[in-house]
Amino acid sequence: MERKSNAWLILFTLALGFIMATLDVSISNVAVTTIQSDLHLTAVAGEWILDSYMLSFASLLFLGGSLSNRYGSKKPLLFGLSLAAVTSVGLALSVFTENYALLAVLYTLGNLGIGISVPAMTTLTMQSTGSEYSNIASTMLNIARQTGSLVGVAVLGIAFYLFSDKLQTSSLSFAIMAVSYFLAVGLVAKIRVEA
Repeated sequence: MERKSNAWLILFTLALGFIMATLDVSISNVAVTTIQSDLHLTAVAGEWILDSYMLSFASLLFLGGSLSNRYGSKKPLLFGLSLAAVTSVGLALSVFTENYALLAVLYTLGNLGIGISVPAMTTLTMQSTGSEYSNIASTMLNIARQTGSLVGVAVLGIAFYLFSDKLQTSSLSFAIMAVSYFLAVGLVAKIRVEA
C-alpha cells in the first residue's frame, strides 16, 4: 500500500512540474513580445529570443532522457528544475536591460533545465505508477501539460490587462516562475524513489 500512495504522490508532484514547464513556455511567448516592444528590439531579436528557447527545449529532450538512463531520474530532474529556477530569477532581473543576447542566453539556459526535466518527469511517473496505472499517469501528465499552457496565457493576459508597466509585469511573472520552480525542487527532493 505504501508503494501505491508514494506513486500517487510522485505523480501529483510531477504533474505540477509539467504544469510549470508548459506555464513557462506560454508566459515566455507572451512576455517576449512585450519585452521586444518596450525595449524597441527588432522583430529578428525577439524571434531569436523565442527560437533559442524552443530549440534548446526540443534538442535537449534526448539529453534529458539519456541523463535519466545514466544517473536515474531524480538527479537530472533536480538539476533541471534548479537550473530553470535560477534562470527565471535572471530573467526577472534582466527584462529591463536592452541586451537581447543576455535574454536569449537566459531563455536558452532555462529551457536546458526544462528539456532535462521533462523526460525525467515522464520516466519517474511511469516507474512509480507501474504498468497497471500507466495509462492514467500518462493522461494526468497530458492534462497537466495542457493546463499549464492555458493557465500561463490566462494569468499573464490578466496581469498585462491590470498593470500598465508591461516590463514590470514580465519581471513579476518570471519571479513567480522562479518561486514555483524552487518549490518544485523542494517537493522533488522529498519524494522517495525506489531503484
